[in-house]
Amino acid sequence: MLNLTLLPVEEKALVAVSGGRDSVALLQRLVAAENISSLEVVHVDHGIRDESEEEQRFVSQLAKRYSLVFHALRLDKIPHTETQAREARYTHFIRLANQRGCATVVTAHHREDQLETRIMNLLRGCSPKGLSGIPESRKLAEGISLVRPALKVSREWLGEIATEWREDKSNAVEDNVRNRLRLTIIPQLQSLFPRDVAESFDSLVELLEDDLSALDAFVPEEDILSLHQWETLPMAIKRRWLRKRAPLERAQLEKGILAAKEKKSVDLGRGIHLKIADNTLSLRQ
Repeated sequence: MLNLTLLPVEEKALVAVSGGRDSVALLQRLVAAENISSLEVVHVDHGIRDESEEEQRFVSQLAKRYSLVFHALRLDKIPHTETQAREARYTHFIRLANQRGCATVVTAHHREDQLETRIMNLLRGCSPKGLSGIPESRKLAEGISLVRPALKVSREWLGEIATEWREDKSNAVEDNVRNRLRLTIIPQLQSLFPRDVAESFDSLVELLEDDLSALDAFVPEEDILSLHQWETLPMAIKRRWLRKRAPLERAQLEKGILAAKEKKSVDLGRGIHLKIADNTLSLRQ
């Protein structure tokens, strides 16, 4: 079932609809749900495919059918990677949500999207937290949340809801990692193991999150540590202490740990400084 508790009851929500089966199904379910006061639809044209104009027209008609306000956005620059496309979409979503007074942006990510993301993160050498994958809800900007109420339901379940949609032909081409995972690698993994692969990852992540919560209990609360205290901490606690005080990327984290070992202050970049003075260690932004 969709997690509709993620949507605020008395505030407007902006629903991202590509025209594909998943987002159309999500929109149909949200329209039929009780206690959701106001929805608006946004469609993004990435300027890449010939079918984009027809897809926009379809989503516009869908919004009109449900008497919903419709917004069409076109990216200023053609994105070259999945990350660039996502960041560009979210930038537009934030701007539009602010203009329209929407407290929530809703996307149709589902269970298979979660599995693909977890596998990619794992093979890229992520931290244990990275295996959690896509969060159900996170802050997108000040006063705006990004929510994914379909994250725990399957693509198949969503497909049973949608009555009409537009198929993105690029999803059937193995020209990127995510498509190859979805079309070939995950089905092969599933054929090798009797247990559902997504369910196996769910179990792993649940155990990891329990362990990470236990580790959190041992992270010092002080913002300034003595060098002696720092040196006695296990490496996992050192990393968590640093990350609790600044949004450090992996390279910054390892640079900070090395500097602390050498007892040297260092600029970690992006306005973050690790300072060592008077036999103490602290992190400043």
